[in-house]
Amino acid sequence: MSFIPDINDSNPHTRFREPDAEQARAVKKWTAELLALNEDAVVTVSELDCNDPSCPIIETVIAVHESGRPRRFWSFARPKAAITKLMLAQAFASATGQLPSSLSQ
Repeated sequence: MSFIPDINDSNPHTRFREPDAEQARAVKKWTAELLALNEDAVVTVSELDCNDPSCPIIETVIAVHESGRPRRFWSFARPKAAITKLMLAQAFASATGQLPSSLSQ
């Protein structure tokens, strides 16, 4: 899936358009696979924009909710359409100190 900015939109906070919802589903699927989550785990993918000059224009936040465990969050300074499975694997490896087993072969 490609990420294409809407060059006709002059507002920097709204010019990035997600082609479709497939990317959100893919990010959730990759997260569940890479973290070996149980079926009762909930993964949320939120794309946020910010008017504060110190934060990225668009940020994607991935949250993992599992019963009996603290909620975990990862933030990416890019729209969700630009998130790749490798980016997720690297972020998860940084948090745990090891590469997810699905990528360690």
